[in-house]
Amino acid sequence: MPMKQPPAREAKNERVAPLPAAQVLTAKELAEHLHVHRSTIYRLLKARQLPAFRVGSDWRFKVEAIDAWQLGLPINQLDTGGEGDDE
Repeated sequence: MPMKQPPAREAKNERVAPLPAAQVLTAKELAEHLHVHRSTIYRLLKARQLPAFRVGSDWRFKVEAIDAWQLGLPINQLDTGGEGDDE
């Protein structure tokens, strides 16, 4: 008597749902988004006029904070990533 084979399993074509679009940009991505040169981004960072935070030695920018900054919200309401603000 031949051995019974278990029923063949169909290949699962289930896809994992993609993660939502990144809500954090690099300096290069932000420069492209704002249509400015990357040096402009660093100049604004140096002048503390751009909401940002650091990841190691690299700057990152929350899209939500950049959108608010573009609308003209006061910079003190946003995360500027500054260190030592003891006001």
